[in-house]
Amino acid sequence: MSAQWFYTIAIGVVGGIALRSFFVFGWPVIYTIVLVALALSLVVRVYKERDHQKMVALLAAFLFAVAIGAARMEVAEVGWPQASPPIGTETFEGVVVREPDV
Repeated sequence: MSAQWFYTIAIGVVGGIALRSFFVFGWPVIYTIVLVALALSLVVRVYKERDHQKMVALLAAFLFAVAIGAARMEVAEVGWPQASPPIGTETFEGVVVREPDV
């Protein structure tokens, strides 16, 4: 893997995190970015023109990385859904007044 691929993916992930930090959007936008990246990947596979093939492949990888970064921020801000305790269970609360003797 050349440095060009590494930097493209690294900048894409950081760019996706930054994009999701500044703009509030949800999963449909992330899915659209992935769909565009898949379409570009198919263009690279179908059209074998050597002039722009690497550039389009880098763009597809960049968009995949942006989607991964945006999805990471979406999960970090919203969090995974947590199940509520079952009905009929008891919960206890307490206060720690001092450190335990070890």
